Amino acid sequence: MEEEITTPKKAKKDGAKIGAVIILVISAIVFIPTGGSMIFEALAHAGKTPVFGSYKGQKIEYKAGTEFADRVSYMAELYKAYGQDLNQNTYYSIFTGAFEGTLRSMVYSAAVEKANWTPSKDAVNRAILPRFFDENGKYSEKLYNQTDDAAKAELRKTAATNLAFMRYNDDVMGSDTKVSGNPMYGLKASSKEKSFIAAMDSTKKSFELAAFSTNDFPAEEAAKYGKANPDYFKKLDISAVTLDGEDEAKSLLKQIKNNEVTFEDAISEKSTKYYTDKDGKLSVPYYYGLLNVIQNKEEAEKTVALAKGTMSDVIQTKSGWTIFRIDSDAKVADFTDAATVNTVLEYLKSSEKGYIENFYSERAKAFISEAKLSSFDDACEKFSITKADVAAFPVNYGNSPFYNSTPSDVAELAGLSTNDSVLQKMFKLKKDEMSEPFVLASNVIVARCTGIQKDPPAELANFDSNVAQTDQSCSQTNLKRFDGVVDDFMTTYFKYFISGAEEAQ
Repeated sequence: MEEEITTPKKAKKDGAKIGAVIILVISAIVFIPTGGSMIFEALAHAGKTPVFGSYKGQKIEYKAGTEFADRVSYMAELYKAYGQDLNQNTYYSIFTGAFEGTLRSMVYSAAVEKANWTPSKDAVNRAILPRFFDENGKYSEKLYNQTDDAAKAELRKTAATNLAFMRYNDDVMGSDTKVSGNPMYGLKASSKEKSFIAAMDSTKKSFELAAFSTNDFPAEEAAKYGKANPDYFKKLDISAVTLDGEDEAKSLLKQIKNNEVTFEDAISEKSTKYYTDKDGKLSVPYYYGLLNVIQNKEEAEKTVALAKGTMSDVIQTKSGWTIFRIDSDAKVADFTDAATVNTVLEYLKSSEKGYIENFYSERAKAFISEAKLSSFDDACEKFSITKADVAAFPVNYGNSPFYNSTPSDVAELAGLSTNDSVLQKMFKLKKDEMSEPFVLASNVIVARCTGIQKDPPAELANFDSNVAQTDQSCSQTNLKRFDGVVDDFMTTYFKYFISGAEEAQ
């Protein structure tokens, strides 16, 4: 048994941060979602345990006594403490957070172990000390003596693991601990680097925008496109059977031709239905839909030209091998029919966005000509555009937390922070200069620079904290790319907690 804890100076302050976490984790009861008890009873009898992944061969398993299960329990208790319902959505968040936390702990602990660092007994004692505080927040020898040795050993083990985690985290990511005003841990930044970043916030530009929404593409223009490309919108009545293997598909075609199997039975019993509804009909019953399925355009043309009731040969499709059957002749599209025009419109929005963008780019060029003759406001009125005014902001690709970000209150600029091409086009403008039309998300935009200002450099009082937060975020994002990490989370969660829960209920 380890030596009895004596209360060191500042123990309460030093130990509270990690001790509170340890208490909750150790005292947690393994949490099993609704329907999960039946699943785990069956798994236990079968000798199976859900494995969500691994790190360098060490499994991340969901079973009592593992760090992963403890984290699930801890997070579930937190959700309940904050009044959250435990449902399928929160289950997913709980398990995701527990998996990522466990993986991070394993990676960090392995790095610390490789560096031959271990926490001292005094550090472990300080960490677990809050577990033995009385109602007045003071160390209680009575509470310590009442706790059995196994629980104390488990507390120390968990404390040592957490201290190793924090050692890596502080050394690499930094912390709030400072000496003479400077951060003690983490990557350091020079005063010149801080000044350079602060200066990036100084130059700001304001704009006014005229945005043409590509979502408002006129029906009459869609009809024009349809009339220019009528074959694309022929209505087809075609059934299909798709199999993953070519030989298997050829064998099935032979059986159908020999009347050993009906086409309908092949649909219900054999087809993967990658491109069809449950009855085997093409999900997108137009020629352009068939072109998306068949890789070879000549094969698509030959298939459409088949007589009613005829089957195609086995044709390679984007996924698998397919036998098509013509159930009735194709119908010529009627572009005076609103439903047909809407079909054309949906096709353009999904497959020919460039066509719509070119249409609005031409309108935007006409807008620019009008604005040069009169004014930006007059052109907006003539083209029925609601002008958007944009307050001055700096270039901040990716919205770095170190200085002002791109505007979030201007809907037309959604996605600007990660579009370097558009940022360059906007910020190269001189005062009162208009841009050429550019595409941003679902808009074709003309921007006019209304002002350029030089402000004092940004305040960087939180620079070190922002660096640590950014490092944390990057580490979490790239954690699953580390050597030795195997991530089977989605597959396992779906297998045991979605499909398994449905079967158990």
